[in-house]
Amino acid sequence: EVIDAVESFGEAFRKEHGSRLFFAADEFYLKAKRPLPGEESYEGYPQIENGVGMLRSFDSEFAMAAEDVADGFLTCDTPRHVSVVTGVAAYDMIRKSAETLERNVPGLTVSVYEIKNRFFGESITVAGLLTGRDIAEQLEGRDLGDLLLVPECAVRREGDLFLCGMTLGELSERLGVRVEKSPSDGYGFAEKVLGTKET
Repeated sequence: EVIDAVESFGEAFRKEHGSRLFFAADEFYLKAKRPLPGEESYEGYPQIENGVGMLRSFDSEFAMAAEDVADGFLTCDTPRHVSVVTGVAAYDMIRKSAETLERNVPGLTVSVYEIKNRFFGESITVAGLLTGRDIAEQLEGRDLGDLLLVPECAVRREGDLFLCGMTLGELSERLGVRVEKSPSDGYGFAEKVLGTKET
């Protein structure tokens, strides 16, 4: 199996050179239905921009935010209904995170939508390659609440443009809801969903 080969090679390299250097992307673990490695396996996340350890990092950061929500350090004005879009690969993790927030914040509703990538092909499951066109087509006519959050990694760094050429403003106009970018880190995600910072 690919994951076993990468992990074995990486461990051998670590023993000889002090670093794994080779890591399997998160998507491999998800497709194989295997748990993500622990944080220590990612050696400080040197390849996080390439999708290596992004979900593990998100999960760890979100756990800290969930503690702050439970302790009352992170709060929000309710009622509040936020919709979140993500790709197929991260859907389960984002949905579980949203459910955690809903359980701990009475009056908060978080709707999570799994967007299939029809622009590039449905075999592409990462959130970073979602397009405004696919989001618009798959969410049209739905009650999206007060705010729609799209992954910031799906929007180019220079502005508010998706890979299909649609802007956040055009997506907002088409769906009739305010659209904002959601941070890739778990703590920032929780803050954005709640619409607040630490108290």
